[in-house]
Amino acid sequence: MTFLARLPAALWRASAVAASKPTCSYRTVSTSATTAFHRRPATPPTLRLSHATTLPPLIPARWTAHAGLKIKSKEESGQSTPKPASAPQSERSEPRDDAGDTQGLDLFAQAALNQKRREAQANPMAAAAADIDPTANPGEGTGAPVDPLEAERQRKWKEEAEKEQKKQMAKTYRFLGGSLLVVALGSFVYLGLPHDSQKLEDGESLWTNYHLRAWENLQKLRTDLAGHGREKLLPDPLAPPYSRPLTLCIELTDALVHLEWDKSVGWRVATRPGVKQFLANLSRTYEIVIFTTSPGYLAEPVCAAFDPYFFYMMYRIYREHTILKDGHYVKDLSKLNRDLSKTIILDIDPASFQLQPENGLVLKAWTGDRSDRELKKIETFLEEIFVFMTVYDIQDVRPILNIVNTIDPNDPAKAWAEYKQRVRADLEARNPSTAVNASSTSTRSLVGRLFGAGTGVTQQPPQSTNIIDQIERIAAEEHAIAEKDAESMKEQMLQMQREQEEAIKKQVEDNKKKGLKLWDYVNGAGGAPPAQ
Repeated sequence: MTFLARLPAALWRASAVAASKPTCSYRTVSTSATTAFHRRPATPPTLRLSHATTLPPLIPARWTAHAGLKIKSKEESGQSTPKPASAPQSERSEPRDDAGDTQGLDLFAQAALNQKRREAQANPMAAAAADIDPTANPGEGTGAPVDPLEAERQRKWKEEAEKEQKKQMAKTYRFLGGSLLVVALGSFVYLGLPHDSQKLEDGESLWTNYHLRAWENLQKLRTDLAGHGREKLLPDPLAPPYSRPLTLCIELTDALVHLEWDKSVGWRVATRPGVKQFLANLSRTYEIVIFTTSPGYLAEPVCAAFDPYFFYMMYRIYREHTILKDGHYVKDLSKLNRDLSKTIILDIDPASFQLQPENGLVLKAWTGDRSDRELKKIETFLEEIFVFMTVYDIQDVRPILNIVNTIDPNDPAKAWAEYKQRVRADLEARNPSTAVNASSTSTRSLVGRLFGAGTGVTQQPPQSTNIIDQIERIAAEEHAIAEKDAESMKEQMLQMQREQEEAIKKQVEDNKKKGLKLWDYVNGAGGAPPAQ
């Protein structure tokens, strides 16, 4: 009877507690005592949320476990409801302590984080977007305890991944090493084969001097790659009257132009004062070759801007045709296919022509000074050398260059002027009464004889001991003729340009009168009739 008397109150409290939990499925409590005590909510006692936040209790009170439900204690409720001495526990109920809910939430958050890490390991890009470190320990930085099983699984996974990565790297290294070995053996077999110039002697087997031939061919290949593989850098000289008696090789960078790099506009080029007159005048008597240590992709546009039609610079040779020796790009004049006795190289660095120093002249480097007059001085010097060799039939220019370099190797124009003063003073001291009559030499006939043109009679130079004045006067006359010819050529080119512009203008006016459209003009209508 006592139990039946307390049953309505117990059922009322149980229904109130079940209704206070939002995630539980609330149902009408049956009047049966057994059904009331054994009915559980639809969800487990521990709430499963998708994050690690612990929900505050709906009723801030201390609870006790009784018959699978949380019943408020007597002292907290303030009611005088008597506590049953013993109540039957449900077989499905799970005892929990005060921190039971928090522990359940933390374990669920840890499991969710572990799942995210597994997904991140399978998809690294998604991990980077979600800012998840797939190599971090489970539970690290979340405040949740680390699951030992999950940590062990992660450790084993990392070990297996490292082992697999090492295996793949070892396979790659073995493949590369085997490939290099095969290439090396194949190269040795190919280089050791005898070429046409390495014919086998009688009784010599194929393998007798195999390693010697391979080493010799390897050295030749290295030389070809470091320098140039062609034996002739220039074609054969032109036939008269297009050939020139002397060849002049000139450096481009800091000798004729100065290059500077500007990050806003790129490469900027400044031309040395007098460079166009220098090239135009000397091209009449010298075969001018641009032989520069600058790469072709940088020097070719500059040369094309100077002389797009090869009027003055007949040939251009770049860094690709030099030899790298002791850190310097060396120019080998023996590969030019020209007579070295009639070849001069003008460079700013003596190391560039160290293979043929007797053919070289050093020019002062130019870095942008607009008052520079070095090209004018060296132009006079080269003109006088040409006249001196031509009038007195000198076949080798190297002794003259040797004299100049002995006096002053860094300033050939100044050395040549000093040498002329010495010779003049010496000749005047020997025969002061000798009168110089240089008017008997015809400059026009001299140039015509050099280039195979004209039939005029050329008189021999007078037998005078003072030859310096003759050379200077003839060189000055040649220079004046060259400038006059250059001015005349300039006027002819301007006249041709004006005539061409007038012809184009007249053609446009005629097309307008005929009513021709652009499409008709493209198809050839309105042009000059073809020649019959």
